[in-house]
Amino acid sequence: MSIRFFKKYTDLPGQGTDIILKGTSKNRFKKFEVGGNTEQAQYEGKNLYNRDEVSSTWQLTKENYNNGIKLTSTVNSGVCYVSYKFPFNYDEIKNVYLNFTKTGNGFVNIYFRDENNNDTKALPNRQNPFEVTNIPKNTTQVALLFYGSTASIGDVTIFDNIQLELGTTPTSYEPYCGGIEAPNPRLRVPY
Repeated sequence: MSIRFFKKYTDLPGQGTDIILKGTSKNRFKKFEVGGNTEQAQYEGKNLYNRDEVSSTWQLTKENYNNGIKLTSTVNSGVCYVSYKFPFNYDEIKNVYLNFTKTGNGFVNIYFRDENNNDTKALPNRQNPFEVTNIPKNTTQVALLFYGSTASIGDVTIFDNIQLELGTTPTSYEPYCGGIEAPNPRLRVPY
């Protein structure tokens, strides 16, 4: 975004996120223009998956890729995964849907755990998007494990448009924005 101030015949351009033009407070401006992209994307806050909150990785490298993650194996065989854990409030959530697109030979495990880190429900080896119903009441956390291919070093698996949301019906993808509607003054989202 750029802002331009016009004082008589003088042009004082300014750019940036916070624009301060020193020495202009006593001047009167004849014209004020704001240009650039001034619209902010609108989100419902429905995506509960935050790709930046990695709990652990095992035998792979993980990069952010488009709206998801790119996993590259660092071993010839065995297991490689990236793990995400986040709090889960049963009073608010009873059913969830995990939606994603996948390229490569990977799969997803999802675990629901109680306060002692014991599994209350586990759904392993998911190749495609899926719904989870009847989540046990004592669930306090969800763990998502994305597994990559380990046929050889350098194998790549991509999970894109990852969205974990309430309910049992998939909706269109939106980026993670803290689980709250956006725009929100406490949360920065892309313009």
